[in-house]
Amino acid sequence: MTIAVFAATIFRKPQLLYHPRFYAEEGSIFFQFAFNNSFLHYLLTPHFGYYALYNVISTSLAALFPLEISPLITTYEALILQLSVSLYVVWSDISLFNTHFKRYLIAISFPLLCPGQIWLTTVGIQYWLCILTVIILLDKYPTENDRISKTELSLLALAGLTGILSCIMTPLFIIKAVETKSKKYMTYAYCLTSCSILQISVFVYTLLHNANELTERFISVDETYVKIIKQTTLLTSKLLASDNTLNYDFVDKIDKMTMHLMITLWNMPVLEKYVAVYFLTGFVMLLIILPLLVIHRNNTDMLFIIFSAITVYTISVKLSINGVGGPRYIFAPSAMIMIFLVSAYGNKGANSIFNCLILMLISLIMVNNCINYIPSMDKYYNDEWPRWEEEVGIWRRDGNHQLKIWPPPWQMSLKRESL
Repeated sequence: MTIAVFAATIFRKPQLLYHPRFYAEEGSIFFQFAFNNSFLHYLLTPHFGYYALYNVISTSLAALFPLEISPLITTYEALILQLSVSLYVVWSDISLFNTHFKRYLIAISFPLLCPGQIWLTTVGIQYWLCILTVIILLDKYPTENDRISKTELSLLALAGLTGILSCIMTPLFIIKAVETKSKKYMTYAYCLTSCSILQISVFVYTLLHNANELTERFISVDETYVKIIKQTTLLTSKLLASDNTLNYDFVDKIDKMTMHLMITLWNMPVLEKYVAVYFLTGFVMLLIILPLLVIHRNNTDMLFIIFSAITVYTISVKLSINGVGGPRYIFAPSAMIMIFLVSAYGNKGANSIFNCLILMLISLIMVNNCINYIPSMDKYYNDEWPRWEEEVGIWRRDGNHQLKIWPPPWQMSLKRESL
């Protein structure tokens, strides 16, 4: 299975491993700042209202190498962490993942669910670390291996200091520490609490002294009720309705029929294309998830998974630009829902028919994301945009040149004197 995870990760877009790119904020904000400023200045300067330690370390390291291969460094740094999260599931000892089949299915689902927007780029690291935080939360609390505990503690500290998503789960670690009376989880709770205090302090400081950086994050482009419908259905439906799946003619017909029913029954305004399909697939997901929540209402870990998915998605979308969210904000919650469904399959409390429905839903999710897996990358990396090496060559001849990075029309400005 380890080989399968490696293969799935590498073959999605192998060109990135020898013709890498900087992607969006990774280049225009993080690497640009690392290249143009001292490490200490960078280390003490948060961006976007939160602290992002992994981004600081990874882009600072990349800035030490020849400029031509700098994005290669950040790409492989992202690759290592993505593989580590998936393989952590394969080799972990988590009671919910009580069979090899469950561990393998969850591990391979992570790369399949990851949107091309954050694939092999340090921009998406906080989402992967958020998933890792959930996995550590589900880990067996009694352990005799002090080395594993120290490794998990280090990973939690890294996750908590890289964005706010992992910090959202701090209350769950506190609850688990109290319930289990585990010294290990008490230490984990202290760690994430400390990280949360730092992230909140950074956010408040930014809000008070640099409010313009956060202005766009509190302006919504939709009416409240439209936003609630769109975001709620997107959370559950993207698992079943990827971009390539929507291209089929029968999906278009289903969308029109569902939209007509929504307008007729609830006097809804006409929404964007395929929102009705998202609503329908989201409804199907809820028909299975809600009974599972009732069945597993006494299982704290199962409740933690769903609570994490909802809170991480809600808060991250609320803090996104214009509150519109996007593929990257769906990734971690979708992975959590997948963990929930796979963990629920075959457990006591559900009859054979319901287990068949769970397995069918899991299969549809896997097939849908397999169909979308490789084609979805063409939007985020192709031959129509200048390659990094070419841009660096132009910049070396003209220091005022704005280096083009992915996706168009993103650019970055580097100082020649930084060389």
